[in-house]
Amino acid sequence: SVMWRIWGGKEQPGEGGADAAEAGKDGAHEAAAAEEEAALIELKKLIWDLLTDAEDSDAGKEKPEEQVEDSAKQKPDDAGDESKNKKDGESKTPGEKAGATDPSLGSWMGSSRHDGPALESPPEETMRRFLRGHKQDPKIAAERIRKYVEWRASQSYGLEHPVREISEDTPGVRDQILTGKCYILNKKDKLGRPIIVVHVRRHDPSTQSRDELTRFGVFILETAEQRLDVPPASIESDKFCIIFDLEAISISNIDYHAAKRIIYMLTYFYPERMVCVLC
Repeated sequence: SVMWRIWGGKEQPGEGGADAAEAGKDGAHEAAAAEEEAALIELKKLIWDLLTDAEDSDAGKEKPEEQVEDSAKQKPDDAGDESKNKKDGESKTPGEKAGATDPSLGSWMGSSRHDGPALESPPEETMRRFLRGHKQDPKIAAERIRKYVEWRASQSYGLEHPVREISEDTPGVRDQILTGKCYILNKKDKLGRPIIVVHVRRHDPSTQSRDELTRFGVFILETAEQRLDVPPASIESDKFCIIFDLEAISISNIDYHAAKRIIYMLTYFYPERMVCVLC
């Protein structure tokens, strides 16, 4: 037509613009998803390398005298079988060799350099969160995940059990619940996120130790995590909505050291988890 020739064979302004914008968004999302998948594959390899290094470190330690003696008496045929088994083991995926449920994940098994129970395997969703929280950098994410898993297996904050086992029965947690300073609503927000409410005016820094308050903070965050949808409907729904009620607060309610510790935990152990609202 005449108008088609006037516009040089191109669409007129306003025609198809919305479709082009939508196609551009879809392309950007696909590119971001592809980048995350590539980073995830690399992250799984790095986690497996960390696990292998830990196993090699344990294997290189001096054997008890009786084990060395038995090893020296080993028959040539047995040695051949062991060599064959080693080759077979090397052909397995990381998860199969470690005995993990998901062979793609590998397994953070306990070793003699860690006290307490074996380290748990981080789910794939956790790996994705750490990647998003560190700009899809697998090396940084692997190191952060290692520290996260070791932290959950540690007996920090004066505990006699691993951090991951903190519950309402952990010393000090129930007392903090009774103050009403922080709790999780039964309802979720419109994106399906658990809602944590913090009434700052109800906090008195002098009534509990820093470790007791930290244990309570971990309890709240772990409880909120359990209320997340699995799998999440979207990246945004895989977060907590934390509402800080600042009404009627005074200088006596401000707890710099506790705030610093909680912010550290949220940053390094719960990346991509928090949406904050001040009111």
